[in-house]
Amino acid sequence: MHDNGITLDAYAVALYDRERIFDMWKVSVKKGWFGGAKIEGDLDGAWGFLESHASKYGLPLIRGDFDRTNRSPAWEQAIARAPNARAVFRRAYATTCAQNARGGIGGGNPAQFEHDEELMSNPFVPLAQRKPGLIERLENQHTARLLNALEQVQQQAQQRTTDPDPVIFPGQRLPRLSDLVRIQRAAQTGDLFGELTRSGVDPATYAHIMTQWAQIAGNDPQLQIKYANMLAGGTATAVRMS
Repeated sequence: MHDNGITLDAYAVALYDRERIFDMWKVSVKKGWFGGAKIEGDLDGAWGFLESHASKYGLPLIRGDFDRTNRSPAWEQAIARAPNARAVFRRAYATTCAQNARGGIGGGNPAQFEHDEELMSNPFVPLAQRKPGLIERLENQHTARLLNALEQVQQQAQQRTTDPDPVIFPGQRLPRLSDLVRIQRAAQTGDLFGELTRSGVDPATYAHIMTQWAQIAGNDPQLQIKYANMLAGGTATAVRMS
């Protein structure tokens, strides 16, 4: 599914980023005492980011019109009228929300976001009806969750009650966290298939393992921290609060 060079999946990401811009620059509509309305926020900052956003995603920049700018009328008509297009968009938008709610580490469960009608409909309503701060709140919740998990990992490391290299998949060829890190490091250096061969794992099995890993890590921020720390060259016992 394409429109003007942008796929529906990419358009879901574009709308998420558009929502993030509005939240970042506090763009909202304040109703006056006598029925009037005023757009508030750092509008110059928002327009600067919207210009870059329009160029990145190939969407029209309509200055002075926050409701119409950086949107694809064709895709939005399809989303509104075609059940298949709507389902594809909702799944892609929910996946983008899940990835950002998990900081991009391990993914998450998009279903919980897809069932949040307020979150899913917010990109389409007029600015005057849009609920500000949903994306900001989602990402702040992720930050708070990770900070809490980091503190717990630090305490466990000091008390020697945490396993710096836990077994994730017992009985499999890539059982420990360090095995997943080793494969990821190989992927970063362009030697993914070579490392899989040396580990005795075929690509289909690896894809299945990574799907399982995404689900496990998405629900365990402490595991996310151990993974990220080990990938950076440390172990759980080396975690430090910054």
